[in-house]
Amino acid sequence: TLNLLILLLVQQELTNTARFALWKVEEPLSFFLTQTPYDEAYFTAIHHPEKQLEFGASRYLAAQLSQQASKALIHKHPNRMPYFTQLGLQVSLSHTHGLVAAIVSADYPVGIDVEKINERMLRIRKRFIHDVELPMHLPESEEQQIARCWCIKEAVFKWLQESNITFITDFVIEKWEHEAATVKISTPKTRQQVVVQSALWMDYAYAYCFEAHR
Repeated sequence: TLNLLILLLVQQELTNTARFALWKVEEPLSFFLTQTPYDEAYFTAIHHPEKQLEFGASRYLAAQLSQQASKALIHKHPNRMPYFTQLGLQVSLSHTHGLVAAIVSADYPVGIDVEKINERMLRIRKRFIHDVELPMHLPESEEQQIARCWCIKEAVFKWLQESNITFITDFVIEKWEHEAATVKISTPKTRQQVVVQSALWMDYAYAYCFEAHR
């Protein structure tokens, strides 16, 4: 049986066309690699056992979400963004400290990020976020709020797929509606807003977005 923490059909404008999931990795690497097509050349270049496991688990999860697992081979563009080589689906992946995340959509670009909540966020916060962007309305610790914001901006970065992005200036969280953030994008190529969903689970934060580029 699938060890899914979350398997959610997104039921907004994309009813039944987008899925995302988180997976707490407890299985051995062989479990994932024997059931999922994968980029062998890319995998061979990974030497750290934990990174190998996250590679296999994230691709297995994306394959399950695609509902066409035997065809769900993922490669990476030169910009390092993943894509299905045989399926007409959008895909985004993330992994951190034993937790992997994936989102797929038949219609719109997608982005997802998951992070372990820790004190490192306090040290790097000034690089990517202004204090006014924090979700002060949520009853969370400073580390949790910062991790949530990092995930939101990272999810937007993956969704947008542009290079030379500076999080603190190019992506600005303009408003919050409970756990959903409206992010203003200001890059040489893009001027628009996108809504990003976010949440906490145990000592992790995650965020995802799916929307048409305008």
